[in-house]
Amino acid sequence: MKRLLLSLCSGCFLLLAAPVPAKAQLYCNQQASVGGFTSTTTVIPQSDNQSIFICGWVISGNGNLTVTFQYGTGANCATITSPVPWGPIIILNSSSLSTLVEATAIFRGLATPPGTSLCMTATAAANATVYYVQQ
Repeated sequence: MKRLLLSLCSGCFLLLAAPVPAKAQLYCNQQASVGGFTSTTTVIPQSDNQSIFICGWVISGNGNLTVTFQYGTGANCATITSPVPWGPIIILNSSSLSTLVEATAIFRGLATPPGTSLCMTATAAANATVYYVQQ
């Protein structure tokens, strides 16, 4: 019985020690830009029931403003399906920070559900470029 238990435990150790296959990296090869928006605006429209995987963004504005991300369906995400808040909340201040750059070519975890668009809302006129891949 001890030998059987020992061999079962050895097998368990081998299973636990086995390497976990790495996920394939997603690389962003697209970008979308919108300028001067203040209300909820579609940045990336939905496409064939695909998800939008976001790698980064550049957001700028003149003055104090807050930019939020949403996802939803319909024109300018008329039906917001994202929880509030979802994604980053970006606060710009004209006296200290008028542009925020958060960009990389590799997806790091912010994605919309399949079949939804990516939208943004700003409290004052803002410009945004988003780097992404859809699949």
